[in-house]
Amino acid sequence: MARVLGRIRLSREKKRSTSVARQKQYIEDWATSEGHTVIGWAIDINTSGAVSPFKTPEFGNWLNNRSYEFDIIACWKMDRLSRRTVHSYALMSWCKDNGKLVKATNDEIDPMSRVGELLWFILAWLGEGELEAIQDRALGTYQHLVSVGRWRGGKVPYGYRAVRADKGYCLEIDEEAAEILRDMVARIIAGQSTNSVIDDLNERRIHSPGDRQKYNNNLNPTPGEPLQQLTGVRWSLSPTLRMLRSRRMLGQWETQGNLVRDDDGMPLQIAEPIVARDDWYALQERLKTNSRKAPNRVDGNALLGVAFCGKCEHQLYANTGRGRKKLYRCGSRMRGRDQACGELSFSADELEAIVGEYFLERVGHIEVVSKRFVQGTNHSEELAQRKDAMATLLHDLTGMTSAAGKAILMEQIGALDERIATLESLPNSDPGWVSEGTGETYAEYWERLEERERTAMLRETGVRALIKRVDGNQVCALVLPADLEARVAAGPRGNTLEP
Repeated sequence: MARVLGRIRLSREKKRSTSVARQKQYIEDWATSEGHTVIGWAIDINTSGAVSPFKTPEFGNWLNNRSYEFDIIACWKMDRLSRRTVHSYALMSWCKDNGKLVKATNDEIDPMSRVGELLWFILAWLGEGELEAIQDRALGTYQHLVSVGRWRGGKVPYGYRAVRADKGYCLEIDEEAAEILRDMVARIIAGQSTNSVIDDLNERRIHSPGDRQKYNNNLNPTPGEPLQQLTGVRWSLSPTLRMLRSRRMLGQWETQGNLVRDDDGMPLQIAEPIVARDDWYALQERLKTNSRKAPNRVDGNALLGVAFCGKCEHQLYANTGRGRKKLYRCGSRMRGRDQACGELSFSADELEAIVGEYFLERVGHIEVVSKRFVQGTNHSEELAQRKDAMATLLHDLTGMTSAAGKAILMEQIGALDERIATLESLPNSDPGWVSEGTGETYAEYWERLEERERTAMLRETGVRALIKRVDGNQVCALVLPADLEARVAAGPRGNTLEP
């Protein structure tokens, strides 16, 4: 009597219970008829035959860690072990080295004999060909669905929903989620940090992308359901940044982070865009800028990146003095006493109030200007590619002897020549930021901002506050960036020093 390990593998879940039960029955009937005992099962569901037996979850665990518990590996058919020739050979070698037998209950093959071993490898070779054919058909189906704008299944991008169409599904804009996404884009372009936008979404209990998909799948038909009663997944930074940096909101398809292109090299459009192309490029520029910015500190350094020492122009850092009093100190102190400029500490409460007061006194009457990024149009890369393709076609034409082949090449050359002429006639423009008035003054804008948003706005504006003691008093010299200084009209300037 020998100990039998039953091996069952299914590559698809369809009719899973029936298939598992049937394979178990075959193996148990054979074991009983031979007087053996089934001591365990290695059942792998949704596991491709292309995976090495030693790397499958269940079977691999038996082979690698529990080989001492069984004497025979019994399966329904030989392809349940593997569909790759190299993997079949590796398994057979392992069985010989470890004294294990192999039995396929429904194949008239004895894989432990020389002839049976050869037949096993032939079956594995045929199965490998069938597996590659299946993969080719699946890939072809996937590429065709994407090329005709059909949704091939999977996780739906945020802002869209999958709807039934002719012979399948397509993506349409989910207006409620799309409006949230457009608002996020507009707020970040306007200067808000991604973290502040995420905090607001969570405070308002806006459905996260995962919850939104669950809602669209009618698993939760009640709008505004609290987050914890859905998946419990809140908005978080990393997945939100991936979503904002993806071209999927433009209705273009990406796979594994790579943009899918059509035969002409253009991005494959599978849905209507949620945001305008220029807004998407402006968002990318803003995200790059935000990643280089000083963080919005939570340690009390509200003027980080804004306040600098009036003596040595080192940045001021928040610190705590005696009695837990909040202070700002010159960064030169960090280099040691011998390199410190000697400027005393500044009271944080007074300094933060002074900077805000001076800023409004200087520019409060000036209109706030927003910047919109305009993606330039430059066709030089595509033009070079088309000309290179034209040279290749002309070379092929000289060596073509077939009349039919020449006709095809001439047709391709004609279409390519027409496209080159069009590209050469199109104007080129450089990308850049365009300034637009908002109709709101800095004083009005300041009034409706929260404290941390005011600091972020000062950093975004590029203001530098040089702080110095004069006759024992804290004095601020507010240095504006050149473009803002040029817009400041004549008027009261406040108490300022020459920087």
